[in-house]
Amino acid sequence: MAVSQKIGAGCGYILNALVRLLSGARVNPNVLTSIGLVINGVAAVLFARGDFWSAGIVVLCAAVFDLLDGPVARHSK
Repeated sequence: MAVSQKIGAGCGYILNALVRLLSGARVNPNVLTSIGLVINGVAAVLFARGDFWSAGIVVLCAAVFDLLDGPVARHSK
């Protein structure tokens, strides 16, 4: 197994665990979407101020919520 496949499998394991946790806690996927939107708004402000490194990190954090909302919606059905 290639290194990239191992990384993908490890991240998939973490993602699936988070999905099970959030859907078990009955978190509405729309809440995750809304949180991601707010975080991206913060990133937009940082970009506008010229703080590109911080904005990039904030966008990556927001991406986690974007990755989770769809699987949580499917798992919660």
